[in-house]
Amino acid sequence: VISGLLQGRAVKGGAIVFSVPLLDLNNEVVGFLSGAVPPALITGPDSLGPAEYAVIVDSYGRVVMSDAGTTGISQPQLEAMAQTLASAGDGIHRVRLGNGEVDIQVLSVQRIGWKVFVGVSPESLTSRSREAVSRTGILALVCALIGVAIMGLVSFAAARGIANLGEQLQSMSAVDLRPIKLSGGLVPRELRSLVANFNQLLERTTKAKLSELEAISRVADTIIITTA
Repeated sequence: VISGLLQGRAVKGGAIVFSVPLLDLNNEVVGFLSGAVPPALITGPDSLGPAEYAVIVDSYGRVVMSDAGTTGISQPQLEAMAQTLASAGDGIHRVRLGNGEVDIQVLSVQRIGWKVFVGVSPESLTSRSREAVSRTGILALVCALIGVAIMGLVSFAAARGIANLGEQLQSMSAVDLRPIKLSGGLVPRELRSLVANFNQLLERTTKAKLSELEAISRVADTIIITTA
């Protein structure tokens, strides 16, 4: 298939001409089947977004179709960009368009040598960047508030647990030794270990005291315990 852009008085504007060679049984060309289609009638299943633009050029570098959408970019600017990238290979190329530099995606249409240029307006990228920064700032603020709230709850629970331990120690006397109970509130791991060691020491002291009293109670003689 040979395709090109035809423009003149005969077609009253631009037209894309498709020409297919007709071959006989010996694969010799005996004629051509040709047709012309206005560029405006060539549409695809996908449409450009408001911030997108596209240019299509033929194998001679002539603009077949251009669509600037609502980007505010003029048709001469798009055509100048296409002329600049007419000999560029496929891929992303950075060119100056309007008031800034943009990345243009270049794609070659094989067999007919056409090229498609697609890009996004710089203003749209800037607005999206600002929107992303704004969302990131709001998200960071929300996370910070949640973190402060969690730390406050943890600190309150830890303080309540430590206060409970203090109350138990104050109510304890030399003749009334009771194990410390960890209940109500959040207690740090180090303090839990200290309380466990204290309770073990208290249990050993209590057993020693009971053994001493039991030994004294078995003695037949009278034992009087006085001061020095």
